[in-house]
Amino acid sequence: VTRVVDLMEPPMADPTLIFFYKDWYLRLVGGESIFGQLGLLCVGFFFDRANSLEDDFTGGGFLTRRITQAFLLNFLQLLYEEKPDVVVHTHFLAPQLIASLRRRHNFRMPHVTVVTDMDVHAWWYQQPTDHYFAPRALACHQLCEMGVPYGDITVSGIPIMPQFWEVLEATKSLNLQARRRRLMSNMDQALPPNLFEDDPESGRYRPLIVHMSTGRIAQDVYENLLTLTTPISLVVVCGRQADVREELMQVEVPDHHRVALLGFTRTLHELLAASDVIVTKPGGLIASEALACGLMVVVVDPYPGQEERNATMLLEEGAGIWLWDPTDLRPKLDPILGSNSPVSQRATLKDYQRNALKLAKPRAAFEIAEYVLTGEARYRMLEEMSPARTCDIPRSQRGSRKPFLERPHMTLNDVQPQSFSDFDESTAGDTDAAEEEPLTRRFTSLLQFGRLARPRPAPLS
Repeated sequence: VTRVVDLMEPPMADPTLIFFYKDWYLRLVGGESIFGQLGLLCVGFFFDRANSLEDDFTGGGFLTRRITQAFLLNFLQLLYEEKPDVVVHTHFLAPQLIASLRRRHNFRMPHVTVVTDMDVHAWWYQQPTDHYFAPRALACHQLCEMGVPYGDITVSGIPIMPQFWEVLEATKSLNLQARRRRLMSNMDQALPPNLFEDDPESGRYRPLIVHMSTGRIAQDVYENLLTLTTPISLVVVCGRQADVREELMQVEVPDHHRVALLGFTRTLHELLAASDVIVTKPGGLIASEALACGLMVVVVDPYPGQEERNATMLLEEGAGIWLWDPTDLRPKLDPILGSNSPVSQRATLKDYQRNALKLAKPRAAFEIAEYVLTGEARYRMLEEMSPARTCDIPRSQRGSRKPFLERPHMTLNDVQPQSFSDFDESTAGDTDAAEEEPLTRRFTSLLQFGRLARPRPAPLS
């Protein structure tokens, strides 16, 4: 049985945490707070300031951990009541809580972390963690520099929906016309019949550009895409933003372009598999989906911090370009799309697409699932928490995440397999347990501190 839990949605998180951690952040990066555009600079500053294992306030230390625990009591209660066989994280908030419980209270719960950013921030480093899945080789190096053993890291890529792998396998032997016919028949929303007709003047096919209309400048980007002199087929995915779609429908489309405005779609994998270019914000997931499909990525309006680092990776690898201003779209993209590219143009569309495919890891989700189903995470946890590994650790270091793995490693042959029921939470593996406050009492006091009367999460079914 698998259960997906979103910590930033009720009932797992307290409304106060949701407001400050999620809603307020979105207001800051969207320029909608009282700070205006200064909020963007604040986000970037604190993101860089927190990228340190030594920073206790912003780097996931004692203070931030206690504040987070107080507002995520329903999640802690879910862990204690359901006792999942393994927890798989795709965000750095939950690993902080579970790693703390394991360090300080010998809490027996295997967990693995899937890094969903192209660059590893210090927030992702939470020890003990039984295994890390990194998006690329550089991220693996960054985790090793923070102190994670190389053997505890797999460079899998960022997991995307299995449908992407399925459609890529189904279309890899099809030519351009066949892929586009498949797209017309498999999309869950009707596309204009003339969307893919060849340009009557040049006789060339129209490059298919997908515009993910998110962010503050969606309309500016759309209007500048229509200024391209190269005839294009443009599909704009507006998602659930009906107001944005209505605004874009009022913009006049030049005769040499073909445009389709979509709402929310569940067949994005079909669309991207038949496309040439994507214009989007550089989130880790959408960037991975685009790379898996071999698309050139045009980065627009990245949020300060992680999205800017994702954009930097795309530029470094030659898989995309970065637009600081939407008005730069025509002079930057026209030479790449056009047949008469100037000699000074360093790369063609095919070059960008080949570089994207070099970074593609469409089977990341399968690789992660295979590891989780083997039960390896549990044995890794038992290895770390065996008395031979913990009894000689100074008490001052048991509550610290940094030196947790700075001691000799054992092999699985040195550990006898055990079950969760074999352990006493308050004493197992801790020679100073008499001095330690019992886990159940600490958790009860934390519940009382939160003073939260929220409904219990639904049990697993």
